[in-house]
Amino acid sequence: MLTLLNVINQIFTVGSPFTATVSGPWNDGATWGNASPGIKGTDWPGLANDVATINAGVVVGYNVSEVNALGNVTVNGTLWFPLNQTTLLSFAHTNLTIGATGSMFTSSDGTVGNIGDVNVANTLTITFATTADNTKGIVITNGAYVQMRGNSALYGGSHSTTLFADWNAGQTFTATGAAPLAWTNGQTFTIATNVIMGAVMRFTIANRVANGLNTDITIVEAAPGILFSTGGNIEYERRNILILKVTALLPAMGTVYANRPTISDNHVTGTIIWRNVIFTGLYVYNGNYLQTGGTFEMSDVIFRNGRLGFSGICFCTLTGCNGYSNDYYGFSSNRFCTLTGCNGYSNGRNGYDNLQSCTLTACNGYSNTISGFELLITCTLTACNSYSNNSLGFDNLLSCTLTACNTYINAGGGFYRTTSCTLTACNVYSNSFGWGLLSLISCKLINCMCYDNFIGIETCYSLVMLDGSIGWNGAISLPNAFADFSFPNEARLQNIKVPLAGLVFLNTNLKTNGNILCEDYNKTPASWRNYQGFATITKIASPAGFKSANCLLVEPLSNISIILPATIYNWFNNGLAIYLPNSAVKISVFVLGENWVVFPTNAELYLEVSYLAGVTAQRTAIKSVQVIAANNVVTELSVTIVPGQAGIAYARMIFAKYETNSTHRINIDSVIGINDGVSDTFEYCDDGFKPIWNGRNVKS
Repeated sequence: MLTLLNVINQIFTVGSPFTATVSGPWNDGATWGNASPGIKGTDWPGLANDVATINAGVVVGYNVSEVNALGNVTVNGTLWFPLNQTTLLSFAHTNLTIGATGSMFTSSDGTVGNIGDVNVANTLTITFATTADNTKGIVITNGAYVQMRGNSALYGGSHSTTLFADWNAGQTFTATGAAPLAWTNGQTFTIATNVIMGAVMRFTIANRVANGLNTDITIVEAAPGILFSTGGNIEYERRNILILKVTALLPAMGTVYANRPTISDNHVTGTIIWRNVIFTGLYVYNGNYLQTGGTFEMSDVIFRNGRLGFSGICFCTLTGCNGYSNDYYGFSSNRFCTLTGCNGYSNGRNGYDNLQSCTLTACNGYSNTISGFELLITCTLTACNSYSNNSLGFDNLLSCTLTACNTYINAGGGFYRTTSCTLTACNVYSNSFGWGLLSLISCKLINCMCYDNFIGIETCYSLVMLDGSIGWNGAISLPNAFADFSFPNEARLQNIKVPLAGLVFLNTNLKTNGNILCEDYNKTPASWRNYQGFATITKIASPAGFKSANCLLVEPLSNISIILPATIYNWFNNGLAIYLPNSAVKISVFVLGENWVVFPTNAELYLEVSYLAGVTAQRTAIKSVQVIAANNVVTELSVTIVPGQAGIAYARMIFAKYETNSTHRINIDSVIGINDGVSDTFEYCDDGFKPIWNGRNVKS
């Protein structure tokens, strides 16, 4: 490898130019039109800053291991690397350019038909001694053909697993499955602590031993002495094609380099394939947003200790690729890509950033300084988890579809600034310093669970939750620590299970009718909370003494209160008004209590009427003052008013009392009486105009 002194000495030196005109080995002068076999630097390129061009139609096999940093190399023909030889190609602050007619690949004989994987026992290394950021490196011209293939047998075909059990002492831990048995002693892996604001650390393998169906791994380093929690991702790092900044062979996690080389991929269509390659200390793999089709694949590729990771790539299939320890992103600004089994972790900003119209499956974002996933537009995510990030799990998603995507133990929260998205079976939990769901707009959540966060749901608009739970993980109650809801707006819950334990609302901006609509009718009382309905309301046959054949049986739930009452019916919201004359009128409704020990007060059960008290359009509200004095006795609640002008009045029934259990309940007549001193008129609210329970019709 080049030393720093060698690099400095070579920066300003101009080497000799060489042009390959005949197919043959790199180190044969005849290939370059000179004496054969010849002398390095005289007959074939190999001294510092030597410049080389391979003409179109010429096939050159790179068969040397050269530490001298070359000048610019332009491939208009073919540059191929043997499968059974270890090679090193070194560059100064210069470019390796694959021209429009050029090819670069790994092969057994230099033909496309025999492209293959570099043998397990060999490595192919390309280094750059660049002196400025993002200016020199590999340039792929549109029309170029690239297939660079390392060997998956290095890790037995699987480089990923998880921690089987907590590891908090000693040098040995248990990894899930048998895949690590194929890994190699002396090689490195990364492992996530899988705790809040958790780090990712790198260790060296000392030994691997089967442990039942799993694998015990012993590390060379001293015991870390911190907790690594079950489920943390483990990623084996060894690849045998290495493209790197010259000093970045095995950097520490989080190492940031200056003057990084880059890969500028300018192909539009054609074939570009990278397999089992590791890019270390590069600024970016930049697709320049140019790709429209062809074959563009990356499999089991690592991009680490750079800046932007895999970026500006379009119409690419990425499988088993990891972007980590970059000072910005793992994956960024990609369009129309398909990612499977990829991980973005331990980056200085986000794991995945600014993806549009991409499909992601089993892709994780964890232990990043800001977010796991941020700024995703019209993407589809399946089984993608985001956890242990220092801020957020998923942030700023627009028109995305997520299925089985969990976000947990993030310092800031789970989902934030998510608009017009559909989440199915996505669980948000253990974000103990932040929110589960914050600032979601027009989103639909199906069979999702939100529990064990600091605040469950805050400041969400037009949120629909179906068939899930809040404060419950499907087996036990795990309430959100401070509140389930804080400042909600237009949340609609259907069949949401919420245990009675734990807090419900914090600093809500709910109006009397409520912005949270619970549509769970006839549920078993006292089993689950009914948000903002606060009661089970059922249409039943009326007791004797009521005016209607049917009435409303109201069974309160334990979270009902004067602050958050149940609105039994509200004709204002249903569009039905009572027309009153400008003379004295009595408005009344009949009620009957069952099993009360302490009866509801007139602040806990009342009829309220809003009417025109004067000649202006200003309204006045008046409440009934009567109370129930005995069980199973019909009681009339009424108000008498003198409107200031003939016009429309609105009436509603409010109930806000819970005692021990739901058998302490109220029957409320479903007609309202209007008596002007001449005749009685009864307005039905169950025939034609059904009463409103939190903005929804009561189920018959």
